[in-house]
Amino acid sequence: MVSPYKADWAEAERRLTALWQGERLERPCVSVIAPQRCEKPTPLPTVEKCEDIWLDPAYRVAATRHQLENRWWGGEALPSALQMAGWVMCLGGTPHFDDRTIWFEVEEAYFSRPSSFRHDPESIWTKGYEELMMAVARDAGEGEYMVGSACALPANDLLSMLRVVQYTPTPGEPPNGPAHLEMYRAIQAAGKIVHISLSQIHFEQLIRELDPTLLMLDTWVGSVSEGEKLLEQCAAWMR
Repeated sequence: MVSPYKADWAEAERRLTALWQGERLERPCVSVIAPQRCEKPTPLPTVEKCEDIWLDPAYRVAATRHQLENRWWGGEALPSALQMAGWVMCLGGTPHFDDRTIWFEVEEAYFSRPSSFRHDPESIWTKGYEELMMAVARDAGEGEYMVGSACALPANDLLSMLRVVQYTPTPGEPPNGPAHLEMYRAIQAAGKIVHISLSQIHFEQLIRELDPTLLMLDTWVGSVSEGEKLLEQCAAWMR
């Protein structure tokens, strides 16, 4: 993979390979993303309606490039873009669009009888989604960036589930961090990698108390310099 958005891809590949193979390096794998202003960002086409923000292939390709080039992909962060149009593949109901999200009106379902929800491969939403994803995938080419989709479970996710637990706390639970230490330890005791998104304020404790060879931490920071400092600190916390 050679990405114009990540000059140190070879180093990230080395570290991710070590993680998969259980090798100990000088710091755990860390994905850290920060805003980074692009001098000549990809211009965004004008859209006629909110639906185009999410489904128009030309707009989505430009918006994806714009997003990628205005972020710093530090550590083991891989340039990637999530296409929220996956939500239009939900069964039942008609999608509605505004400039921030895609939503559906509430429809009742009953466990006492079969659901009326059916997948229609010929619907305008299925066709539109397919056209969009093919356009973005063609733009990504042979590895400039990764293409993701909401409401989808690609094969590589199924493979990673054999080795990785990516935990997201449910509403009402504490966020990822020290409150879940015992669970993280149990996951690692089973030989699996703990992959979690969390605030950087909890990094030190988790790095010191968990097995760094079975750990993948993910976070956002406010600047590139802050991200670079965090990566240096992660190495120091392992000593």
